Amino acid sequence: MKILIIGYGKMGKEVEQELTNKHHQVHSIINEERDWEILDKQGIDVAIEFSDRDNAYINISKCFDLNIPVVSGTTGCQEDIEKLITICRNENKTFLHSNNFSIGMNVFFAINKKLAELMKSFPEYNVSILEKHHLDKKDSPSGTAMSLAETIMYNSNKKDIINRYTESKESLGITSIREGKVSGYHQITYKNEIDEIQISHNAFSRKGFAKGAVMAAEWIENKKGFYTIDSIFNF
Repeated sequence: MKILIIGYGKMGKEVEQELTNKHHQVHSIINEERDWEILDKQGIDVAIEFSDRDNAYINISKCFDLNIPVVSGTTGCQEDIEKLITICRNENKTFLHSNNFSIGMNVFFAINKKLAELMKSFPEYNVSILEKHHLDKKDSPSGTAMSLAETIMYNSNKKDIINRYTESKESLGITSIREGKVSGYHQITYKNEIDEIQISHNAFSRKGFAKGAVMAAEWIENKKGFYTIDSIFNF
């Protein structure tokens, strides 16, 4: 496959290495607006987009205009992603978006869903989320933490999400910590005065995210429509 990499930060470089490992070809790299002007628009099989929340919409829109399938992992711009999903469906484009491409994290999503379903019968337990990322992480809470929270909200009586720890019966608290070079740590705790239940996922590097993104690119080639990572794993 010939892959267009959009965003050449730390994730873009990890994707480049994984493409090499899988014997795919990097067609081109887009890291600035002017890169689009010199792009050879022929022969691109799939674009993998990890730019930033300020540029994701325009970058993905350009791919749609060129009928290039897009795998996107940019977070912190959910309203823009929703608009792009609508465009994709209305204009029969190809788009796969996920807040987290790690295989381990997606297993964790499935565990979170099952645990939330079980704990729905025990409202005396207060549930909270802790997430840690590196200092350069722009969105807070993380997109992954918000995905975990949405699943918990669906299976509880919580009415809103707040970005701090709380023992409120009506709010789900997410504590966000930015420190060092943490690739991604997520912990969910159910606690009452008798005991507590904890599950967690710790990413040691960005390699897992890159492997999942390349796997998604391999999967989405020659498909039409909008997909999520769930479409691949089918948990």
